[in-house]
Amino acid sequence: MASSSSEENWRECCAWLTRVGLLSADHRANWPKATIRDLAYTLRDGVQLCRLLNLIQPNSLDLKDINQRPQMAQFLCLRNIRTFLQVSKSHFELKDSELFQPTMLFDLSDFPKVIATLSALSFSPKGKRSGITGFSRTQSTDTAPQLEDDLNLEDLGSPEKTEEDYYSVVIQAEEDIYQDLCYIDRQTKRPPVTVREKRDYVKGELLETETNYVEALQMLKRKFMKPLANFMKEEDRKIIFFGIKELNEIHTGFLSDLTRVLTSSPGSSGSSTHFSYSFPFSKTLGDVFENWKEKLAIYGDYCANLTRAQNLTEEFATKNEKLSQEIHKCEKEANGGRFRLRDLLSVPMQRVLKYHLLLKKLLDETAEEVHGYEEFESIERAHDVMSDIAEFTNEVKRDSETLSIIRQIEGSIYDLKMPDGMELKDYGRLQKDGELRIRGHDDNRLKSRYVFVFDKVMIMCKSTRMVDKLLRVEQYSYKHSLCLQEYRVEDMATTATHGKKLGRESRWSFGWNLVHHKEKNVYTIYASTEEQKRRWIKAIDDALNNIQPRESRGTDHVMVMNSFERGESCVECRRLLKGLFYQGYKCVRCCSCVHRNCISKLRKCGTIQAQPPELPPRPLLLPIPFLSQDSTGLLSPTFSHAETSPRVPSSPTPALPLNNLNSPSTANGMRLPAHHYVNLNQLETFPWFAGEMERETAQALLEREPNGTFLVRVRPIQSTGRGSFQSITSINITDAAYALSLKWKDQVKHMKILTTSDEKLFCLSESRYFKSVVELIDWYQGNSLAESFSGLDACLERPYDGGRCQSSPSGLSPFTYNGGSEGSFSFPNARIPISPS
Repeated sequence: MASSSSEENWRECCAWLTRVGLLSADHRANWPKATIRDLAYTLRDGVQLCRLLNLIQPNSLDLKDINQRPQMAQFLCLRNIRTFLQVSKSHFELKDSELFQPTMLFDLSDFPKVIATLSALSFSPKGKRSGITGFSRTQSTDTAPQLEDDLNLEDLGSPEKTEEDYYSVVIQAEEDIYQDLCYIDRQTKRPPVTVREKRDYVKGELLETETNYVEALQMLKRKFMKPLANFMKEEDRKIIFFGIKELNEIHTGFLSDLTRVLTSSPGSSGSSTHFSYSFPFSKTLGDVFENWKEKLAIYGDYCANLTRAQNLTEEFATKNEKLSQEIHKCEKEANGGRFRLRDLLSVPMQRVLKYHLLLKKLLDETAEEVHGYEEFESIERAHDVMSDIAEFTNEVKRDSETLSIIRQIEGSIYDLKMPDGMELKDYGRLQKDGELRIRGHDDNRLKSRYVFVFDKVMIMCKSTRMVDKLLRVEQYSYKHSLCLQEYRVEDMATTATHGKKLGRESRWSFGWNLVHHKEKNVYTIYASTEEQKRRWIKAIDDALNNIQPRESRGTDHVMVMNSFERGESCVECRRLLKGLFYQGYKCVRCCSCVHRNCISKLRKCGTIQAQPPELPPRPLLLPIPFLSQDSTGLLSPTFSHAETSPRVPSSPTPALPLNNLNSPSTANGMRLPAHHYVNLNQLETFPWFAGEMERETAQALLEREPNGTFLVRVRPIQSTGRGSFQSITSINITDAAYALSLKWKDQVKHMKILTTSDEKLFCLSESRYFKSVVELIDWYQGNSLAESFSGLDACLERPYDGGRCQSSPSGLSPFTYNGGSEGSFSFPNARIPISPS
């Protein structure tokens, strides 16, 4: 418990922050029942601290130098906090002794020291010149209260969504602009007194605000887009006015339908003129919103682009005087100069987040027993549609910020080399990052590492370039990475012995083990506190649960975390799959696309599809690195880009930036023995089946045959060395018992036919799966192998049969696995090179 002096300190701090203007009078930290944690939560990401400096003295720092939505990514929050401390020292003349350590705030390990720094800032020379009365920190003899144990910090990273959360990206000034442009003032009218009048009032508000919104869109198009077209580069114009033309067309038609439905009497078809860009067959309010739902999904893209558009207009205002003058001229002609273009661009985002509120108000004023079930159900459908669009828009906006954070992480690891065609985002969302101590059991050395835990991979780096001992600016050097789905967490009891063994690192004594599923190696990882350890274990558990959701364990579906095209809907609840990447899950058997919380509600997995859906693009994979030992005791890569470098087929198990030492498919550089699966389809009856045969024998046989001749052979079990690495997919593809050999362009190509660990599916790559080898051969006799292998635009034309060419029998309709989208590590504009077999 904090002492009374500590209570007084943070209350005084809140009062000062309110006087400065950083906190509003009704901010949560100013509530009568507020606690110190409310203030700690407010300051913890460093954003408000940086804004505080500009409030005390304008332009103390450029807010572009900070990340204003770090989403509690530790390295970004610490960067913001260090920026605050650096400017406090250099610009506000605070002494080193008056500054807190960055981790004291982020970890909440010494929040009273943070308050002490703010007190010193309030009495700094520039703080005094601001004319705002500072606050003195009362000294306390009590131990500084530790907040960690009382705070559920994970909630900051993924706050529970509420209706207010839809407005999390809307500031008050922009809300005022929306009210001015779209709000209908009805105060002069007689207040509604009956249910019927209340409903009419809400319907009128919906219709009239929509009319005003269309006029605002037309004003943006007419008063800004066209006049500025001659002064902006084409690419800049497309960024700033992205979606405005489309939104104007959409809402013109939407308004036509809305007017017809809301102004026509019940049962009538309505007589309003409708635009060609509308749905005249809509009969109810629910029909209107459902028919326009797909087109309204454009708001996700619009809101994702909004920050970029607003930043570009700000850049023009400060760096392009001629264009800035033209923009001011347009602003003056459009609205008398009351609103800036930057702020007007936020109106569409605010509008789309208002619909579900207006419809909820209308639903509350509608009684099923009075207005009928059809009317009530129609409004309820409309409300559900726009709630879904609001959530979708908010998640796309959030994901655009998440992707920005991931790009910054990728840029901060200066020596990170990603596989061709891959980005860091392809490993999923960031779950946690921070400093740890790691002991690899191969050399038993304890190393300090900065760790990033993503859904699919744990990346270990070393902090570098410490410019200042206190206010250091860090970049990271890449050291190692682990594929998380190959490991399990084993907790360790913390004892005094651990601290003694760690010596000078004794405070890092709260450990757990990360154990490879096949016991190949173990990493012992230490955090600085029990609470930190608990959060790290939870982050890893969350990552593993995202890859292999618990909800699917009670079903016969095989779910893979997947990225979908924008506007895809869940097959169970029919609501949109929200966000920009990894929005949900896809069954590799029946191709059902669902939200995670809908997996358990799915009916039994359906029949394998006979007609394959369109395939996604294929990925390029990184070359297998030759391993070398670095100073960490872990294996580091030396890549060979020669044509003879072995390549591995793509799989949902990510190709790591560094060689995955712990891949289940490798052991000391040697291929694991192939598993001889006995195919129940009597392959001996097919002319292309050659039985057990060496690669060299197949080579010699096919060299004498025409191009397009092929055979299937059983691969003898033997260790073939480094050239036969085979990665394993998230649905456990085993090494190949069969190989396909084909003569093409006067050369013989050899391809492994892989099987899943349950021995039920076959494939050449993860893009397409079959129930049997027969199906696989049948498919590629009519379809090009280029979908799996780069440059191999060929079909299987002639089965090898002692020199005779004949057709092979048809198999069953093939099963198509379309899980190789971006969500399961299939990446745009790429193909997989042929792997030696």
